[in-house]
Amino acid sequence: MTLEEYASAVDVPGLDSARAQPLVEHILSRNQVLVERPPVPLAVARCAAALMAADDKLPSPMALAQAEALAEIPEVGPALMSIQDNLMVISGRLSKIFKGEGMQRLAMARVLRHLIADGTRLIAGLNQLGAG
Repeated sequence: MTLEEYASAVDVPGLDSARAQPLVEHILSRNQVLVERPPVPLAVARCAAALMAADDKLPSPMALAQAEALAEIPEVGPALMSIQDNLMVISGRLSKIFKGEGMQRLAMARVLRHLIADGTRLIAGLNQLGAG
């Protein structure tokens, strides 16, 4: 994967470029050094960026390690990475597809709101597990 692809993947709300750039550099360096391992998937890079956006003290190597660990959880990792992959696809195509299409744009907004509500419900469940 290229510098541009990783830079796009880590472009998440709440993570400024001053922190995103070292993450991209770390990922590229890791890919170069650990040639026996597959390159860091874009979804894992985006997940690492999201972790950094949520914790302004989290360094990029730790964020990448946490994202890779999440991706490897058999029960939920692949699904979480699929969500990341699909959000990147939607983000990249949204403005091109829905220019002037009022009904489709409205339907898409409704589905995205539903996904946010589902995510919020899942977070509440995780918080309850941590409190119990």
